Amino acid sequence: MRDVTCEPVALRAGVVVPIGARPPRAGGTAMERRKLGTVFGGYQVPKRATARRTGDGGFTMLEVVVSAAVMGIVLMGLSAFFVQAMSSSHLQGQQQVGIRVAADALDTLRAPQVAALLSERTPCAGACPAPVAKAAPLLAGTERWDAAAAPTSVTIAPSPAVSATAFPVPPNSSSVTVNGLAYQRYLYLGKCWEQTGGGACTADDTQPIAMVRAVVGVAWPSSACAGGTCSFATSTLFSAGGSGDPVFSSGAVTLTAVADQVTTLGSAIAPLPFSATGGAQPYTWSVTGLPNGLTFDPATTSVTGTPTSAGNSTVTVTVTDALGTKAKDTFLWTVVTKLALAKIADQGTTQGRSVTLSPSAAGGTTPYTWSATGLPHGLSIDSGTGAITGTPDTLGASTVTVTVTDARKQSAKVSFVWTIYSAPKLAVPPKQDTYIDTAAVPLQMVVTDGVGPYTWTATSLRAGMSIGSSTGVISGTPLALGTSHVVVTVTDSRGESASVTFDWSINKAQQLYDSTTTQLIVANPSLYTWSAVNLPPGLSINSLTGLVSGTPTTVGTWDIQILLTDAGGTVKKVPFKWTIFAPLSITSPGAQASPKGKAIPSLQLTQTGGAGPFTWTVSGLPAGLSIDASTGVITGKPTTIGTSTVYVTVTDYAGNRKTISFTWQVS
Repeated sequence: MRDVTCEPVALRAGVVVPIGARPPRAGGTAMERRKLGTVFGGYQVPKRATARRTGDGGFTMLEVVVSAAVMGIVLMGLSAFFVQAMSSSHLQGQQQVGIRVAADALDTLRAPQVAALLSERTPCAGACPAPVAKAAPLLAGTERWDAAAAPTSVTIAPSPAVSATAFPVPPNSSSVTVNGLAYQRYLYLGKCWEQTGGGACTADDTQPIAMVRAVVGVAWPSSACAGGTCSFATSTLFSAGGSGDPVFSSGAVTLTAVADQVTTLGSAIAPLPFSATGGAQPYTWSVTGLPNGLTFDPATTSVTGTPTSAGNSTVTVTVTDALGTKAKDTFLWTVVTKLALAKIADQGTTQGRSVTLSPSAAGGTTPYTWSATGLPHGLSIDSGTGAITGTPDTLGASTVTVTVTDARKQSAKVSFVWTIYSAPKLAVPPKQDTYIDTAAVPLQMVVTDGVGPYTWTATSLRAGMSIGSSTGVISGTPLALGTSHVVVTVTDSRGESASVTFDWSINKAQQLYDSTTTQLIVANPSLYTWSAVNLPPGLSINSLTGLVSGTPTTVGTWDIQILLTDAGGTVKKVPFKWTIFAPLSITSPGAQASPKGKAIPSLQLTQTGGAGPFTWTVSGLPAGLSIDASTGVITGKPTTIGTSTVYVTVTDYAGNRKTISFTWQVS
């Protein structure tokens, strides 16, 4: 409980004399008093100094009259002062008695417990009686006044170890007589409520600290006060108990520090409350710098909402208590974008090939933590970087789920299928043989494993041959003789490739002239039954040996099919072209003559029949002349006079030759 300081009473100007005391009297011996002056009503008046006159020792009448007048004026002023001083002293004495009467009542109220004190009183019916003048201001903010019609007492036992004790409870009104003056004492009790940090006790019952206000008013009759009645009032507060005790020296208000905040853009935040201690409640709050989309509710002292823009904000929280004392706290509020994990396409990896896959995340709060489930055997994920590495060793498909978690335990995940394949494999074909200028039997390259579609390439094929880039079929009509080491490469849809190498020979086609007989021999003839389709006229095939013989009778080209039938009835077809050429011949240019030292006109030799390409050779040409081996053109400038016999030979690609001769004279 606490005592409220008594209300001061204004006193009139004058000498304050305690009740029953007498004014100071003049003292000293008669001789001393004569020296000081005249005694007036007990007070010493200084003796007027006079000058001795020589020859005259008395006062004139005028001097006596003036002196009497001065003395009357002084005494009239002193009498008014004495009257005022005596009146003030008397009023002060009455006030001291009133203060003591009020203090005695408060002491009586402090004895019993507050709960017992209130239990002996009931609310005044209807309107409470008007309080004495000085008590009215002290009752402001009190919920109600309780009254007791007559003196009562309460019995309380402060603790089990103390015997019950009866304490008197003053009535609502009682009279006390001191020095023959009746003092009327009035007691007012009521409830009020305070904030924890102190401040005014009011009738607002929503405040946390319940109190009991006791007001004692004392009135007494006196002509010195307006209306003929003087009054004095004092009050005190008692803790009502049950809801905590008031704190009257709680120190400066202190704001509980708030840690830096990180929230996600577009996600509602959990309410962030602010709190303060100390100071005098109620508090007033101010919050600045909140991210867009967040608001502060003074009723709950909490921040709520959904952030609408990403970035950093410096938030300042200010609390002001009822006494105007302030406390501030500043913290950083970061709004980050939502954690997102980029989609990962389905993966395909070749068994036994090392692999690296790096998922990508954005937003949230770093650092990230990575994990994965369902990875193919031989692969693992780095928890710090998210990189998936390793060498898969088991074929098959797996559903992989990658999860990323940020520093605030927000997570995102993505799933995809990871398939482990075998590398493509190519079958190696046997050696191939094809005749020049004859359509080759299409060769289908065979691939297994890998992932289609496939892309095919080939190198070292002879001119006229090619491979289908999407089919893997080698076909065409070779235009050049010779054997090639053909390299075929297949690449699957994942970029995996395989290559094989085999030989492919381009041979001369069978060339028969109408004047000769040529035999065609095929290996292992006894394994097959032989037949032929569209042989040139004059030729036939032996069904047991596969021997083609006869004398072609017609010049031309035939598309031949040799049919080989094995013991099981399987027929293998060997297609090729068979060209029957006319006999090779050279048209003679006749005898030639040229001057020495002069370039000759080009001499073109011409052949007929045979099968090109052709090769030309010459002997016996005059010095300075030569022949082009591929075109048969003779050029140059003769340098020696004389006559020469020139022999010219042409050879076709089948090796057939024809030679002619003529003379060349240089003059």
